[in-house]
Parts: sequence; C-alpha cells; structure tokens
Amino acid sequence: GRARRPGAPAFVPVPSSEMPQVHLDSGSEETGPYEVQVGDTLEVSVYGDTDLTRQVPVRPDGMISYTFVGDIRAAGRSVQEIREDIQKKLSAFLRSPEVTVIATDFSKPKVYVGGEIRQPGVFLLAPRQDTLLDAVYLAGLPTDKADVTNAVLVRDGRVVDVDFTDLLRGDLSANIKLHDNDLVYIPEAAERYIYVLGEVRRPQALETTIPLSMINVLAQSGGMDPSYAKVTEIAVLRGGLKEPRVAVVNYKRLLEGDFSQNIQVKPGDIVYVPTTGLGKYSRVIEQILRTFSLLFQWRLVAQGF
Repeated sequence: GRARRPGAPAFVPVPSSEMPQVHLDSGSEETGPYEVQVGDTLEVSVYGDTDLTRQVPVRPDGMISYTFVGDIRAAGRSVQEIREDIQKKLSAFLRSPEVTVIATDFSKPKVYVGGEIRQPGVFLLAPRQDTLLDAVYLAGLPTDKADVTNAVLVRDGRVVDVDFTDLLRGDLSANIKLHDNDLVYIPEAAERYIYVLGEVRRPQALETTIPLSMINVLAQSGGMDPSYAKVTEIAVLRGGLKEPRVAVVNYKRLLEGDFSQNIQVKPGDIVYVPTTGLGKYSRVIEQILRTFSLLFQWRLVAQGF
C-alpha cells in the first residue's frame, strides 16, 4: 500500500509485509567459507620463492595489489578463490606457481550503540567478539529506564529481525554477527525525544516530555527548505521502529488554515520531511531508518548519546 494522503491525519499501522526488514535464517551467516572484507590483511606467498611473499591489505575499493598481477578483487571472495585467481595470473610469468593465501589480520567492524545503554558510543569489534551480545556488553548493558522490547538493530536502512528480550534472557539463537556500520538503538520506556529528520534546516532529537504541535516541532527545527521539502506529505511515525504506525500531514493545507493538520506530536514520534512524494510504506520507513541512523551515528561520534 501507499502512505495515505491526509484528510485529517490518522495513524495507520504499517503492514508487516511492507516493513523493510532483514530476516536471518538460523545459522545463515555462519555457513560457507569466510569472505574476505575491506580492512583485512592477506599474506600471499609462492612456494620456493620467498622474495614473492607479501602482506597485502584489502583496500577500501575491495582490491589488493600483488607483484606481477596488479589489482585483484578480494572483498566478498573466499581465500581459495583469491588464491586461484592469483595463481592463474602468475602462470603468465612463472612456471607452475604454487600460491598460498592466508588471512593474517581481520577488519574490525565499527558499530554504533546508543539510547538507554550505560556507555553509549562507537565500538570496534574484534574477531570472535563481533556479535550483538558482545556490543551490548561493551556498551555496559541497558539502563533501568530501557525499553528492551522495542530495541532495534538497523542495517543499511532496514530493521534486522532480532528479539532483544530473548537475547538478554540468554537465547543465543538471537545473538547474530554484526556488520560494519550497524546501529543498535535501545529506546527509553518513557520517551523524552521527538526525532525530526529529512528536509528541515536543523535535524535533531528534540527533547520534550509533553506533546508538541506540528507547527511547534518544525519551528524548533529551523523550518523547512521549500526548495527541497515535499511539504504536502510529511510523515509522522509512531509506536517505535519495529511495528510503526504512520500519519501523513499536509503542511501546505495547514498554512492555508486547515488546522486539522496541526496534529500533536508525541515524545517518541519521528517526523520525516521528504524531498519527494512518500510512495510505498517500505520506501518511507527505509528513508526514515537511514536518516535516523545517520543522526544517531553523528550524535554518538560527537557526544555519546
């Protein structure tokens, strides 16, 4: 379905089929050979020729460089695939080379943990200590004010299907491996922020314990840039990131005197001002999640939040 156009804005549940989720099959991430990642270091050697032994880093573009053969794609491939590729290309220069490739150092995924957790921040996870539970423990575990039920793991603009309550009760099937730039967000049971995202002049987490009118929320965020903002379709997301409800506000009609559009925005709500029409719910939620992640990553880097 499409995000509804407003009469008087009403909050409509987003169907689960339209939530941009990442569903993980049990054990799906651990099957198959290890895939080399950006930031790993590989040792490449040729039997009988120690001069060709090299430590080669996997560059940000996913490539490695090696003597004679130049650049080879490494990221996303197994060590065996890389070895076969190098050996094949070296055969143009050496007779029957026997190549060995070993991963000697592994990249450390950078994850962001924020919200109601005792030590929010940015964490570099070591190999074999790179799971969701590892990150939660590194950040000191949730505070007494935390709403663990509505905690989320956001990855590439999607909510990863994981149950934090089960995880913290000891269900290790929920203890998934984290990826670089994952965001773990644990909300407060009594919400204190309205999140204002998108085409406003000052995207922010607006602290308040009481509902605020839409006009007030946008004014405190510096207003909108009319050159970019789609003011006729402002999304307000309520009920958390796992099972949200969405209302659509037509700010143009509000400015023309339709005060039914001046809804009360509650602490915990997310107000999202898009650049184009909202379209499908899945696209709306994905844009909100991406923007939400960027806001939190910036806050965590800047001040710990």
